Amino acid sequence: MYWRIHRRCGRNRFLVPVGSCVFLLAASCSPVDEGNDAFLLDSNLATDSSSLTTTTEALASTEALEVRGVDTYAVPPPPSTTPTTTGRASTSSVQVTTAPTTGDDTALPDTSAPTETSAPTTTSTVPPTTSTTVPPTSTTTEPTAEPQRHSFDQVDLMFADNEPMSVMTSEDRTFEMSRIVRVRPRSDTHIELANFAPVDLHDVQIKLSIEGLATDIDLLRIDTFRAHGIVEIEYPFLGDDGLAVDTNGDVVDLSEFSAGIDPSLVSFDFSSDSGVARQLAALDHVNWTIAMHDFNPDDDPNSRWQPNIRPGQARLFTALVINHAVTWSDPGFRAAFLAEDLTDNEKRRLTVADKEAVLAELFGQELYRCGVVTKVSGLGGGTTMGVADYVLSKQLRTEPAGDVTFAHETGHKLGFNHESNMTYGDDGIGFAPLTVSWTETMMADGGLPVSPSNYYMPTDVTE
Repeated sequence: MYWRIHRRCGRNRFLVPVGSCVFLLAASCSPVDEGNDAFLLDSNLATDSSSLTTTTEALASTEALEVRGVDTYAVPPPPSTTPTTTGRASTSSVQVTTAPTTGDDTALPDTSAPTETSAPTTTSTVPPTTSTTVPPTSTTTEPTAEPQRHSFDQVDLMFADNEPMSVMTSEDRTFEMSRIVRVRPRSDTHIELANFAPVDLHDVQIKLSIEGLATDIDLLRIDTFRAHGIVEIEYPFLGDDGLAVDTNGDVVDLSEFSAGIDPSLVSFDFSSDSGVARQLAALDHVNWTIAMHDFNPDDDPNSRWQPNIRPGQARLFTALVINHAVTWSDPGFRAAFLAEDLTDNEKRRLTVADKEAVLAELFGQELYRCGVVTKVSGLGGGTTMGVADYVLSKQLRTEPAGDVTFAHETGHKLGFNHESNMTYGDDGIGFAPLTVSWTETMMADGGLPVSPSNYYMPTDVTE
């Protein structure tokens, strides 16, 4: 809010208060007439500051003084009686201090005509406003944490060529199909990670669940995990701050476990969004536990069981069970199985409901005790799964070639005998023929996780 005051004569000046603002006005100017710049002071000025107006529309900026209403002001001492040489008053004769405003509010200089005599002026001093210093706002840095990243591409191998039979058949080499990347506590402070797939895995995420903790911990990210690799590491959050991040990306304080965690309170799982690892993580509905087993501990040469399982055979067995789990889990196979003309031990056709029950039992099988047989192609039933050496290597030959043996023996594990086409096929119809056909198609299309191109020990495969 401001008024522009024009002067063409130099006379006494006086201050006029309007509300909380003060204005410097010139007195004894020439009468107002057309073409003579002057000011009008409304008679209601004392009561209404908005009635102060000017009559001039166009005066050069050097002949106008723009004065703004402010809360504080100062009038300088009277000028010297010596006439100025410029014919104008000094631009410092009036000082107006303005409060910060928006827009272009730069004060214009005083360009009034020189006065013939100097009128005494009174300096009015208003106490300066008190500025309050606001202390800077303090900021709190939120704690941060990220899952540790590892690459386990140079770790020890399971089922290595020099591994004893006693180790290959021990609990240390037993794994669950739903957790092919096995993670287990070895102590309060250390965990063991093992990849039971015979192929390298990439972009694996390890999740930790702690009993009593409401959220799961995003524990590790594994860039590369070597085929059949095994390694032991310390819990990543054991340290100074004890911070970890949960699976929602939020920071979790685990400092209460700085000394370690009771192994009975923890469980682990893995996931992945990449390639083969994602396929294997999707097998969480398959309940099988896979264990190598010595069915001929006395090394009896007359037994139908090979005396000792070779490490290469154990490696191939992991490929065999993994590929069959993926084949049977494929939605296309499921649809084909439900449409297949299948029969039970009395040659009665299975209904769709019967087949649904068979699939549920198939994935619910608890234990596969695996061994290598001689003199026959396979032996199976209950928890037993035995196949011949040629069955193991045939699956990964250059020309994909499935084999009925694993499906046939699985049919026995499901309680079917040779009267049912859940074991032997009947004119190409049945569980085993359907499995072979689907396996060969998926292998040719690159749909199986283990193939001749990515199996890490090609010397195990004989043509």
